Amino acid sequence: MIPHIVNSFFCAKDADIESFLKVKAVEFEKIYKSRTYLICDYEKLAKGEFTIVGYFSLSLKALVLPDDM
Repeated sequence: MIPHIVNSFFCAKDADIESFLKVKAVEFEKIYKSRTYLICDYEKLAKGEFTIVGYFSLSLKALVLPDDM
């Protein structure tokens, strides 16, 4: 079900945004490189339809800062 929903996502403004979600988001989750959150249409969700209207990804990399900073 989830692959079908993710593959239905379309971004007319930037093909890279669409490609990341469809190709790399799951892979990056598995290797703890990033976490991706889906933004869904709440009104359609209430009717039983799951429609992705956007998403955002956060990198899961720790920063090591020198003590003198």
